[in-house]
Amino acid sequence: MRGSLRALFTLLGGLFGAALFSLLISHGAPILTQSAPGVYVGGGIGGGVGLLLALSVMCKMLQQDWLRRHGTRISARIIEVETRLARLPVTFGPQDDVRQLPSRYYVIVAEWRDPSTQQQYVFRSENLATPTHLARGDSIAV
Repeated sequence: MRGSLRALFTLLGGLFGAALFSLLISHGAPILTQSAPGVYVGGGIGGGVGLLLALSVMCKMLQQDWLRRHGTRISARIIEVETRLARLPVTFGPQDDVRQLPSRYYVIVAEWRDPSTQQQYVFRSENLATPTHLARGDSIAV
């Protein structure tokens, strides 16, 4: 569900960007003149980045859907809950000062051994914003 909402908002953002670009062109921005190349370069870069983000989200959703239909649910054992730190830029104040605020996120690492081949697989969760109630040694469905 979260992935589909993310894809929806990404597509809506792309549509909004295209509408804004059209609005700029229709209200006096000269088309392909040297006086406003930044509008077209910025719009092209923004549109390209938005398109790449939309495609990556859609590919991830298709992969998850395929796994739900054709994959086999297994139970893996948690070997670690990693705590990671990131620094997020935050703008504030009258001069728009930028500070790096620390942010913490969590990653669950689990392992599973295939009983037929004895090959061991390691699974990592996506970045989780809140700590989990799971601990080392617990089982989790993957």
